[in-house]
Parts: sequence; structure tokens; C-alpha cells
Amino acid sequence: MIKKSIALLLVTIICASCSNYDQAYPVLGRNRNSGEYLIDPDNILAMIDQEGVDIFLPKNSNQILDEDILPYGTFPWTQHDYLRIASALNEYVWGDNMGDWEIYLMFFERDCRISIEGFDSFNVIYYKMVTTDSKTKYVTRQIDVNPLAKQVTWGDGSEYPRSFIRPWHDIDFENFKVTADEAFQIAEVNGGNDARAKRKNDCGVLVSLLQDHPNKWGVDYYVLADFHVLVDPYSGKTQIPLEEIFKSFFLDE
Repeated sequence: MIKKSIALLLVTIICASCSNYDQAYPVLGRNRNSGEYLIDPDNILAMIDQEGVDIFLPKNSNQILDEDILPYGTFPWTQHDYLRIASALNEYVWGDNMGDWEIYLMFFERDCRISIEGFDSFNVIYYKMVTTDSKTKYVTRQIDVNPLAKQVTWGDGSEYPRSFIRPWHDIDFENFKVTADEAFQIAEVNGGNDARAKRKNDCGVLVSLLQDHPNKWGVDYYVLADFHVLVDPYSGKTQIPLEEIFKSFFLDE
């Protein structure tokens, strides 16, 4: 009876702490405020450091036209390239340098069918803790970069409760020795290449930083090429996620 009462109390506290918020944890695309701009993916990396050049154009601009919203193809952009664009967009939209923001999640994604270098798209959610009226909460910003669609998007304005039971982790990104690009190549030689070959490259690859493994690169080959590996961002060593070990154990039974 006592255990049930304690459990009920915890649930009540959690639910109460989540009231008046959008949801307990951020989800890509769920922002109170958002916007989008067109970019010139063939030239934006050279244009970023040029003063007086408009690199983010309104969606009604006719300066960049494409018949296909999401054309088939690939852009071999690196982690460094995407972060440069994200930094420029952040300064353009919010006017700061993100110095006091932490990474909540980060995605680099690509298609297997054309190349195995670089990434085709990028998503990131940043967060920081703020205190108003003696209440501490998380606020977020989201940035998406999709060169194939010639588009960048931003979002902000959502608030989330600070949870003492499952707090958000600070990802030690600034001290990583292994980039997303290198994590992808490490995964390739540790089973990823075989996973792609089995599906004749009919797959996608997602390199991610998530709260479940806050200081590990996750490399996932999907949908049909079912292969997942974690890469240590300091040493480059790999490990199979614990949930994958349990899944394979039960499937083998």
C-alpha cells in the first residue's frame, strides 16, 4: 500500500510539473514560432563570410527556383559545413552566438544509394535553462538545413518543465575528438558497409546525438538495413547499444 501511494505521488508530481507546457520533451517540428528561408546550396558556403550578401532569402523569392521540392541527389556537406550554416542562420534570426545554449539532439542524415561521404540534411535542437517567477524551465531553438530542398528552417518559443527525475543532459560537444563524418566512416568499417550491401544500398543513414546516449554518436542504418552502433566521440571505439543486444537475444530465442 505504501509503495502504491509513493508511486501515485510521483506520477502526480510529474503530471503537475508538466502542466502548462507544450509537452515534456521536445520533438522536431513542434515549435510555437517558426520560419523558413531559401538558400543557394551551390554557393552558400562561399557566401557566408562575405559582408552585405543575402544568403537567406524569403520563400516568395524568385531568385532560386527548382521544379522539384525534394529532388533526388546528394550533397557531400560535412559536420563543419552544416554548423557554419546553422551558426549563420542563428545569428540572422536571433542575433546571438548560442554561447549559453546546449545541444538537446543533433541529426545528420544521408541516402545510401549515391555516395557514402557527407550528409544530405541536418537538424539540431538547442536548449537552455531559464528561471522566471522562481520556476526553472527549459526553452529551445531548432534549426534544420536541407540543401536538396534549398531550404533552411528555424523554430523557437516552446517551453518544457525541468525534471528532477529525468533531467536533460549537457552534451560535451565542444570537446569531441570524433566528428559526425568520422563516426559514420567508423561505423562503415564496423558492420555498416555489410548492412548496406545486404540491402543493395537501398537504405538511409542517420548519425545522431541523443539524450539516451548523450555523449555517444549513434549511427543507424535504416529502414531495411537494420544496423545500429554507438561510437565514442573521444576514442572512436564502437559498441552495440544495449537495447540492440536485448533485441537480438530475444529474436534468437
